[in-house]
Amino acid sequence: MSPTNDCGRIDIRYPAPLIAGQLVTIRFEYTVGQAGMVENGRLRIGMPSVAWGPPLVPQYYFWSEYAKGKDRKYTAYDRVNTTAQIDSQAAATPLVESEPRFRKPWTTPQPDWIRDYDRFWITVTAEDAALGPGDKIIVTYGDPSQKPLTARVQGFPETDMCFLTYADVLADGQFKEVSGSPTMLNVYAGPAARIQIVTPSIYRSSDAAKVRIAYTDQVHARPAPTPLVETLALHCISGDEPHSLHPNCATAALEADMDPRLFSANDPQPVRVRVVDPGLGFEATSNPTLCRDDGYRLFFGVLHAHSQFHCWNPQVKKGISCNTPEECYQYARDIAGLDFCAVTDTGSILEDIWADTIDAAQNMNDPGRFVTFQGTEVGDGVHGDRNVIFAGDVPEPGFESVALEDDPTTALEMQTPRVQQRYAGREDVILMPHHTKMWLTWDCYAPALEPVMEIYSIWGSGEKSGTEMWPLRETSGGAQEAWARGYKIGVVGGSDTHTGLPGRSIAGCDRDDFMIYKAGYAAVWCNQLTRQGIFEALKARRCYATTGVRTILETFIDDHPMGSDVVWPDPAKPRQFRINAWATDALDTINVVKNNEHVHTFRLQNDEAQLVWEDKDEARDGDWYYVRLLQRDGDLAWSSPIWLTVPGRQH
Repeated sequence: MSPTNDCGRIDIRYPAPLIAGQLVTIRFEYTVGQAGMVENGRLRIGMPSVAWGPPLVPQYYFWSEYAKGKDRKYTAYDRVNTTAQIDSQAAATPLVESEPRFRKPWTTPQPDWIRDYDRFWITVTAEDAALGPGDKIIVTYGDPSQKPLTARVQGFPETDMCFLTYADVLADGQFKEVSGSPTMLNVYAGPAARIQIVTPSIYRSSDAAKVRIAYTDQVHARPAPTPLVETLALHCISGDEPHSLHPNCATAALEADMDPRLFSANDPQPVRVRVVDPGLGFEATSNPTLCRDDGYRLFFGVLHAHSQFHCWNPQVKKGISCNTPEECYQYARDIAGLDFCAVTDTGSILEDIWADTIDAAQNMNDPGRFVTFQGTEVGDGVHGDRNVIFAGDVPEPGFESVALEDDPTTALEMQTPRVQQRYAGREDVILMPHHTKMWLTWDCYAPALEPVMEIYSIWGSGEKSGTEMWPLRETSGGAQEAWARGYKIGVVGGSDTHTGLPGRSIAGCDRDDFMIYKAGYAAVWCNQLTRQGIFEALKARRCYATTGVRTILETFIDDHPMGSDVVWPDPAKPRQFRINAWATDALDTINVVKNNEHVHTFRLQNDEAQLVWEDKDEARDGDWYYVRLLQRDGDLAWSSPIWLTVPGRQH
């Protein structure tokens, strides 16, 4: 008799197909093998990842903590979604427990991303009696008798996941995998549940600009099936007559011409466009659009996106995110409506997958419409992670890796100082620090290569030390520590999602339970939507960060925009710090920060503001100013600082 048969088998029943984000009931039926299960034997079931809704099991009263089996009492007020029962002639009682983020130890130098995800584990102990061959332990995740139902499928589509099941039939701590494990499954996108519309943030009256319209399912994924779009109405929310479109096609994304009649050149008032699908009953309002016939244009994108190649394991052909690089770019362009994007998978430049990564970036680059960059992610967990972004059109060569002697999972070439040395002198390369409060020391900084840092992502805010929008440990003081050291480095928002959906910005809808915030955007003021245009703006620090919204933000000192280093010959002359904002919701506050200290707060009511704060204190060489903008809906934006250089006062 085989050991697998000795420890039983698992059968799992769930509604097919599993739809991302939907409430669900899943029944796990474990049949005891020929060896039986002794009293206090245990069954352990692993969910596919912690992106699924957490199993909520019955909680016992604290005075019953040391009771056993039938003597244990449970509360009636804790929310429960996972229960267990035992089908046996014996008088066994199930104790069901949940362990978050219990990981099976890695068996290879690189994680097996089918088995080695962090996952919730449900453990059932057979108390009061042993179980015989053929007896059953039945676990119900999403027990429909427990109201309201809270068991939920993960919030993004994914293939090749699994439930894992182990049994400790001798109660000796030796868990063995049972027959039927792993149980493979896929999660699919659902039907269209919403519509969204994106308009250019800056519109030229001479432009043939496009409105981008997209349908998504309830978790903002590309819907399945593709919706049939018959008629759409587009109109300005100020009350203009609607403009009707008649696509009469099945599509998840489409474009329409901006109606120039909506705009007056250089009108300081923004235009917002509403789209209505009367057939499906959906409607949405666009981001604000300003009509300006001169000056910089504003583009939104993500420079920190991950595909299925992120943390790639070549043995099992799987990484820790989803979708091919090309599919990621297609989502960013068609569904999220981004202007630019870079897929920056960790270590991709070291692997054979680099060819596929750069091919996707080259093939999807469409200057003037959607810009892509060759990119990768490097780092060693000591000096800080960097996204490496290349501006060139020639495919970047990969490089061979040499493993660190004390850590076979980390390549020597991934070390931040070595990467800085490798690209020193390159004008077409940017290294972008991220996780600026963790895995980072600002002692390792290359000003010529690192003009901007990622101040916000799904990990939270890296603006300053402390727990505000940051639930994790800290190893540095974030962006403010860099500025306090005198580094002139701008800011962008980032994504870092592990779902293969760059530009999707939903809180608490990602791979790991510490990725609880919305994804961010990088906003860039530049002359043209090209690789070179975006790069020039990043080098000049004409950029800012948002929490995944298209809020328009400008800051100036003496007409010098954010990111500037302004020469200020007269230290006694007051500085007028000018702020313009057009938000996606009503504004709450705009905080002016000078030298890392709050110096003024504007409290606001409307969704736009033109403000001036005057600094009458004597100017000091190296002073810096930035703003933190807060909307009523909780979304934020951070500007890159403006610095002062006072001649004759330099340190």
